[in-house]
Amino acid sequence: HAGANRWHDKTLQIFVAESGECGMTYEHSPAEGPPLMILTDHILGYIGGTVRNGSNLPAIKYNPVQQLEFVLNDALQLAISKAKENLDSLVNEVDMHVLHFKHFGKNEIKSLGFSPDSFIQTAIQLAFYRLQKEPGAHYESGGTRQFIHGRTEVIRSCSIESVEFAKAVTQSEGTSSDKFVLMKRAIQAHNSYAKLAVAGLGVDRHLQGMKQIGVENAIEPHDLFSDVGYVKSSQMRISTSQVAGSSA
Repeated sequence: HAGANRWHDKTLQIFVAESGECGMTYEHSPAEGPPLMILTDHILGYIGGTVRNGSNLPAIKYNPVQQLEFVLNDALQLAISKAKENLDSLVNEVDMHVLHFKHFGKNEIKSLGFSPDSFIQTAIQLAFYRLQKEPGAHYESGGTRQFIHGRTEVIRSCSIESVEFAKAVTQSEGTSSDKFVLMKRAIQAHNSYAKLAVAGLGVDRHLQGMKQIGVENAIEPHDLFSDVGYVKSSQMRISTSQVAGSSA
């Protein structure tokens, strides 16, 4: 069973499939994606001969591994069987489609003076508006690793500027030059907010902290947290992230 050979008390597992393909299973609790991407780049670079063996620190010595003998009773067997069913149910609820976009890449986007990430986020906003005929709350993970114990802040990719751009494109308003100007504004707005978010100046974690403090201290929640606009903006209809890497 696919769930029987993964140890989720470990942050990182490297596995090799019978087909010869290899990969990583990553438990998300301790860290975000960038450290794992750095490790992946190092491994692939080392295999390819473009990266040397780091600082050549000596290997850590562990005691020899020992096989664990599990003693299972009927209750544990039943729990394992139920866990298999639950996992299979979750897997069956997942639809995955990989789009490998080959028309152009980050170098072409940078040559136009745009942030590749902000460009793609704006494109996703446009695609969502085309499909749903309305803007949607849009989450992007922004790393706050520059702070002690920093994890993430929400980069809100849906903005007034992105909506204006999406409307102009879908409703065929204005000339191509007009749409380009609106696209540029939307990309710049995203880039500006992204910089604020990773600098600890976003709004979501701050408000989340205030709300949680109130819950923990049995304080009546502020009216803001039941406001229609706040509730709707907190229900993310698009969830995204990007992890840059030289081998990606």
